[in-house]
Amino acid sequence: MIVDMKKRSLYSLLLAGSTIMASCNTFWEEDQVPENIKVRFAEMYPSVKNVDWDLENTLYEADFKINGREREVLLDTTGALVQVSEEIDKADLPEAILARMAKEYGNYNVEEVHRVQRDKQRSYVVELQRRTKEVLITFDEAGNLLNLTDPEPAALKAEQATVLPVSMSDDRVNMLGKPVARWELPQELREISGIAVLPDEKLACVQDEQGTIFIYDTSKRSVERQIDFAGPGDYEGIVIMDDEAIVLRSDATLLRIKGFRKEKPQVTSHSLGLAPTQDTEGMALDAARNRLLIAGKGYDKKYGSKKTIFEFDLQSNKVNPEPVILIELPQKNLESKKKAKSIYDGLQPASLEIHPLTNELYVLDAENSRIMVLSEQGKIVKLTNLNPAELPKAEGLAFGTNGEMYIASEGKKKGKGVITKYSQGL
Repeated sequence: MIVDMKKRSLYSLLLAGSTIMASCNTFWEEDQVPENIKVRFAEMYPSVKNVDWDLENTLYEADFKINGREREVLLDTTGALVQVSEEIDKADLPEAILARMAKEYGNYNVEEVHRVQRDKQRSYVVELQRRTKEVLITFDEAGNLLNLTDPEPAALKAEQATVLPVSMSDDRVNMLGKPVARWELPQELREISGIAVLPDEKLACVQDEQGTIFIYDTSKRSVERQIDFAGPGDYEGIVIMDDEAIVLRSDATLLRIKGFRKEKPQVTSHSLGLAPTQDTEGMALDAARNRLLIAGKGYDKKYGSKKTIFEFDLQSNKVNPEPVILIELPQKNLESKKKAKSIYDGLQPASLEIHPLTNELYVLDAENSRIMVLSEQGKIVKLTNLNPAELPKAEGLAFGTNGEMYIASEGKKKGKGVITKYSQGL
């Protein structure tokens, strides 16, 4: 299973800078984890089935959730427990920490709190936010400050700007500017992952966990209808063709939903047969060629250091077994913005879209907070950074018929998902 970076615990941000865990070697599939480690974990958490494994130097890291709350444990090579980090409520902080926060950080909002136990030492990691400024603070139980860090320093350069420019060698620097509209979404769309533009100021939306299309009315700022098409799953992209909706699931499965607005739509499932490490999230409709373009957030070692984009023929319902676009990594301006686990981290497509006027291929990278235009040769043509304080997890991208651009972002744990509209693309 690929580690989903957007769901990694808050504490991992601090872990990346510690002397004990100075580097991370690789993503780990579950069958690569030693048997004694898996047995020990199962003894500790017998009811937990969905676990993301990672190797941090010589320690095995397991990320999972209990009752919807993040938890992370570190085990050594013998299976002994080294550390536990668990998400808690603000109210569960010691009184000394609450008092210090009220005095020194009273104008900040508390976004997340984690309790960390290592040996006999207990500490608390708090994420605070004020406008676009975010900070992580580590306290001991007595309220003493152990560490203070800013995980997103680039986001603080312009508090009112949603987009930050990147210098490129050919001087083609682009700014989206301020959005012309912005919508805060209801709770059921906090984990919005894909959008498509409909007539009459409406958007079709999908989210990470539920097999449902949400019809969002931007004029009324509310969901007008929910269309169930499948059970729970990790749904990542959606495109609309007349009366048909097509939804991409992260396990390289397409669901074609004909008559999606009817009472009983017809649903067919199509496996793309891609490597399970691909973690498919990006999908674009190329109507001129009657195909879909599919990109993985992950990778396939078969193609070495290259990321891939495949095509799915809408007439035959078959995928071309060889990629139609290969993206060589590393490329300039595609360095990972987080703790790099591998060369693949420099580009993690969350959404694809073809511009209706220019026919350019747009790629949205949520993990690295940027949007770019890609050539058919896999080269960056244009690129702009997004401000993660305004768009913390930008996963959905869509264009209107006149080239206006919509970007959808997941909300933080206590925040709301959002959709922003820009008058044009890059």
